[in-house]
Amino acid sequence: MPTYRMPVTMTLAGMPDTATNVWHFRTGGEGPAGAFATAVLAIRGFYQALAQGTVLANGVSVRAEFAQEVSSDTGQPVEWSTITVPESGARAPFEMAVTINWNTATRARRGRGRTFVGPLVGGAIQSDGTVAENTLSAIRAAAAGLVSASVDGSVLIGPWAVGVYGLQNPGGQPGDPHVLRDVVGATVHDRFAWLRSRGR
Repeated sequence: MPTYRMPVTMTLAGMPDTATNVWHFRTGGEGPAGAFATAVLAIRGFYQALAQGTVLANGVSVRAEFAQEVSSDTGQPVEWSTITVPESGARAPFEMAVTINWNTATRARRGRGRTFVGPLVGGAIQSDGTVAENTLSAIRAAAAGLVSASVDGSVLIGPWAVGVYGLQNPGGQPGDPHVLRDVVGATVHDRFAWLRSRGR
């Protein structure tokens, strides 16, 4: 059952570093090519949902070019039309992001993952410093949609799922065996993360 690692990059004029999210997903069973394409499409749909004006900053471009099979390091190109958020409105500081915590059936640390969503629109910040409700709602809906697509994927097109790639056994070292655990839920809290690497 192949497991893939796919970097998704977000660029924005004036932001000193590229923002990158690394996704892991698996395919298997009959029709793995279709499952691969469907998994990529589902992840792209997640970003498309975030590009509708209340989450990702104006001018952000979202791209993915390849996925790498983790056991063989073999690269495979992906079908991904660049997503570009229209240029308009204010932006939040580049360092600000909202964190999605991905949950699996394993409650230990090795069974949890996270994705930082940003750079963000200026309207994502409320006057009290918390995340605006429409921004939270949009992120939660996008995360829930990806989880639902991932869970349903095994039924509709053959086994595929987005997951958290972590140590197989507790207490292991980075070089020890890893496994992919399917995501079963997501949590988004009403507070910002601060990523210094995206600073001006």
